[in-house]
Amino acid sequence: MRRTWQIAYLIFFALVIGSFGIAWCLDKLDVPVPEELGLEKNRSYLEGKTYASFPEPTLASFESGEFQEGVESFVADRFPARDGVLLANAAWQRSLIGISAAAFGYDVYPTFYGSDYAYDAPRDEVIQILDPANAEQVQTYERAAEAYRSFAERHPELSCYFYEVDRMSSSTRSPTHDLMGPSVDTEFLDEHFFDLLGDQITCIEGSFVDTDALAEAFFRTDHHWNGAAAYEEYAKMLDAMMPGAEPAQVVDCVTWDNVAFYGSTSRSGLCLTDRPDHIVDCLVDISDYEVTINGEHRASEVLNGSGSYELGEVGADPFTNRYAEYFHGDYGLIRIENSDAQTQESLLIIGDSFDNVVDRYFAANYATVYVYDPRHASLTVEEFLKRYEVDDTLFLMGSTVFPTEQAVEQLGK
Repeated sequence: MRRTWQIAYLIFFALVIGSFGIAWCLDKLDVPVPEELGLEKNRSYLEGKTYASFPEPTLASFESGEFQEGVESFVADRFPARDGVLLANAAWQRSLIGISAAAFGYDVYPTFYGSDYAYDAPRDEVIQILDPANAEQVQTYERAAEAYRSFAERHPELSCYFYEVDRMSSSTRSPTHDLMGPSVDTEFLDEHFFDLLGDQITCIEGSFVDTDALAEAFFRTDHHWNGAAAYEEYAKMLDAMMPGAEPAQVVDCVTWDNVAFYGSTSRSGLCLTDRPDHIVDCLVDISDYEVTINGEHRASEVLNGSGSYELGEVGADPFTNRYAEYFHGDYGLIRIENSDAQTQESLLIIGDSFDNVVDRYFAANYATVYVYDPRHASLTVEEFLKRYEVDDTLFLMGSTVFPTEQAVEQLGK
């Protein structure tokens, strides 16, 4: 029986290699080959990876098995219409799961067997399933809380704020919450993190009162908030940090209906919603901003992609990370200076990708805004504070980032 399977595998392997080789030769001879085969693709935006190259054949690599493994990776990545095959396989599994779920009255169910993501049919959205709570999680969050509390106590000269990002993957308002046992949800985070931060840090709660409000504030296929909700939450943060200050003046609110958007949850969950997402944004005037990224001067347009979108300069692949494409990517250190800001004070935002939407808004209120990402920064926060003067500090990170060992270590001692 084992020999039969080996022969079948070799035949299948030969057929795949052969079909790929024929298609590749036809492509090189300028014979039309369907684009869906993906022969020209060197990376998958759906999977977020670069495809493996064909390994160099050497005696040593063949004897060690590295060559064979490399060939298998190459063939797997170059499987014709790979993205479509992955999506179709997940859709088939999801259809079976959906039938079973409907029989028990559930309209929220995993996007495929073993998936960490769920499809919410009534809202046509893909959301991350909450993580189960355990003793290790408790220890991780409480250790992180101690680190942030100690940081604030070491710097009484700073006004420290922590915005509690309420997102589907860690909220009691998530549609998956009632389907789970004990999980890392809003109550868990309050008990094991936010309630332990001490009096030196002011916590700012999000404004989302129920599941519908939370769903409306976030993209249906991505774990980030949309531009309209981000602006509203910025205004709430500003009111706590700088009472009486005027929020950045909105020039226009736009929805880019001509650009399809399948975000991180859709990609990771291998689930296309019936309707694609679209970037939503509240535009403010950033033309006079001076922007430096990792020490390099950049045009202010780097903070917002509206100009590129107006010109139609967007990634062709439907699984392009539109959030980073439009709201800018993640960098170790961004410095935004605005000589016309409402105050001459400076703000340090210690955050992840959630701050990418709102950093330009805060620059209307603070003459200097530093945006520090602990995942990419070359300096610890302590080292940073020895070089730069800061008045206020805002922690703006999701619960998958702020308790990590890397984020905690970057606070310094």
